[in-house]
Amino acid sequence: MPYYATNMDLVFVELVFNLYEEDWPIRTHQLQYPPAKFVFTEEQRRGIALDSIASMGSIISGGCVNNSVLSHGVRVNSCAMVENSIIFAHAVIGSNSRICRAIIDRGVCIPPTLKSVSILKMTGKDITSQSQEPWWSCLKLPVSSLHSICTPSNVR
Repeated sequence: MPYYATNMDLVFVELVFNLYEEDWPIRTHQLQYPPAKFVFTEEQRRGIALDSIASMGSIISGGCVNNSVLSHGVRVNSCAMVENSIIFAHAVIGSNSRICRAIIDRGVCIPPTLKSVSILKMTGKDITSQSQEPWWSCLKLPVSSLHSICTPSNVR
């Protein structure tokens, strides 16, 4: 899991690789998004990110992000919790969901109230489903395997 570990290194106070080093500028094309936004100050619904990186265009709307990396355009909705995770661009974390030690791919929508995602890479599939079956049924794996799977992009 070098990819996961390398991204988690970015949120430490003592950086292994310092993104803020002025002598090593980042040279890349960057889409123009507004700054990250943290909204709601109600006690039970406060938008907050601790020990995390929230990229441009991200909105933490009453959710809590801890020790995680959020790419551009990510939305974390009310009362959702994201911990020790990497969330790719334009993903949406539904209200009251709990995501822990996960890698969530670009554009994936986590349904409201999903609990206990752990070491899971979700790719290329909107997991909000019209069927009555749980979203992980598409993986054709036993539920007990959820703590250690990585799904390939071609899972349908």
